[in-house]
Formats: sequence, C-alpha cells, structure tokens
Amino acid sequence: AGLNVLSMKDFDPSNPYAGMNQLGKNLNKCCLERDICKQTCGMTAKECHESYQKCQQKVCKGDQNCQLQAMVADFTGDPYDENQFDSENKDKFDPLESKCRGYNKAQEAVCQCVPKAEVQDANERKLKSFYKKFNPEKLDSKG
Repeated sequence: AGLNVLSMKDFDPSNPYAGMNQLGKNLNKCCLERDICKQTCGMTAKECHESYQKCQQKVCKGDQNCQLQAMVADFTGDPYDENQFDSENKDKFDPLESKCRGYNKAQEAVCQCVPKAEVQDANERKLKSFYKKFNPEKLDSKG
C-alpha cells in the first residue's frame, strides 16, 4: 500500500538499498489513512482523496520524485479486480466507471444502509454484537 521514495542525489550505485529506510520519504502513513478512509462508512471518495493529497504534500514537501511516487501510489491503490470485465465487454474500458471502483467496493464491504428511522437501533445492535464478542463483561442484562 505504501512506498518509500528515494532521492537520486543520495543514491549509491554500489549499494542501491543502503538508504531505503533512513533517507526515503515514507508514504505508508498516507496510503494507510487513505485505505482506512475508504472503509469508513459515510466518508466520501472526495474526502478520502483530499485527505490523501494533504498527507502526501506534507510528506513530500515539494520533492517532485516523491510527488510522482505518491501519484502512482494513488492510481494503483485499489486492489486488482479480475472480474472487472464481463465476458461480453472484455475489450472495453470505461474510465468513468472505474474511477471509484475501489472506494465503492470498500464501502459495500463494510457499510450497511438502513432507513434514518432505524439508525440508532442498527448502531446499538452492532455495538452489542461487538461488546458480546470482545468485551462481554461490559454488557448488562439488557445488553
């Protein structure tokens, strides 16, 4: 998910991996935050993208190599979907359809849409289920 970005001025051809952890700018935090954002119910794709952009700008501090790597990480941040093309449209690619595919899949995997009137009950059921599994001593006779 993340990338270490190295500047060529610090590159030693006789030991290409030498400065990887010390000298590189680490975008892992930005990538992880982006992935968590996509999996947070109610967050929009725009909010996740803007948050990622702010993070990479803070990490890269104007370094063009770092910014390029951050852009590539953003493009390739979605998992590969081997079922993205059905048998009838194997050769067609719709960039608009694929634009938010990763975000939509993440939201579908973790979010459950309920009518507004049922939100509180749904949240209470989820919390009770969570506490029953991970901290049952916190539940009383009512749950």
